[in-house]
Amino acid sequence: MTKAKGIWKALPAPLRGAATLLAVLALAALLTTVRHNASAYLTGVWDTGSQTLVYGRIHQMEQGQYAPGGFLGVYTDDWSDDTNRALFRDDTPTDAAAFHPYTHQSGLQGWLFGRVNRLLRHWLPDGLARETALYWLNSTLFYAAELLAALAVWEEFGPLAAAFGFASVLLAPWLQRGMKDLYWCLWTWLLPLLAALWLCRCTRVRGKTPRGCWPLVAAACMVRCMCGFEFITTFLILCEIPLCYAAAKAYFVRRDPHGALVWLGRTVGTGVSALGGVTAALALWFAQEWLSASAARRTPGRT
Repeated sequence: MTKAKGIWKALPAPLRGAATLLAVLALAALLTTVRHNASAYLTGVWDTGSQTLVYGRIHQMEQGQYAPGGFLGVYTDDWSDDTNRALFRDDTPTDAAAFHPYTHQSGLQGWLFGRVNRLLRHWLPDGLARETALYWLNSTLFYAAELLAALAVWEEFGPLAAAFGFASVLLAPWLQRGMKDLYWCLWTWLLPLLAALWLCRCTRVRGKTPRGCWPLVAAACMVRCMCGFEFITTFLILCEIPLCYAAAKAYFVRRDPHGALVWLGRTVGTGVSALGGVTAALALWFAQEWLSASAARRTPGRT
């Protein structure tokens, strides 16, 4: 074991990082398969309302139709009508004029999964098979994010804390159902936290915060907000958790007030970066709203 650790530490840092990421993705894929998280019928779903907006957008892109502003939406009068999911699975032709855009958020997840769906169509012509593949991808990414967070906990608090934290994911019925959800994209809830953990790691290794960490945090928050502006403050708090911990540890454990102030500055910088990401997401959303409103004015009879 000691020899293996020595060989591992002797490897270049980029190679260790790539190997770790590949191992995490492989384990995440295995867990998704073994736990049947990709199946809507074995583990169930907890959101048959909001998710239908994503299916409407995927089906629209699949038919080559154009949505002013690129919002999510449905082809039915009821926003929570699961008929849109059936339209996608059965490849049912639909009228472009019947699409009702949902303008409360940017809908990045609809565009993302729409692109993935069109790619999957080359190998999986059956709609149900593509639905399962999308669930599999979402669940695998969620597991991967949780495993990366567990590795950070392991490094700081030891293997027992990491095992306990990850076990709570494996044993939580709500997460086992919800990690596949294409609307809420649970894995994007963790993006700000993962970005902040990466910032902490880079800072501790190098003794300073690399410039690339701030745009990373901003991008993570921007992506999350484009998938939904709900609970913005929760994700800003997620960004700050590991940094506040580092500041508190420097002050109360190491008795290093100067070090605590340095970490406090990094915390403020991360918060500013996160707010920058939120601002960028809002700007994109306003642009989408303008495109949608302009198209509505040009279309007779459309409201």
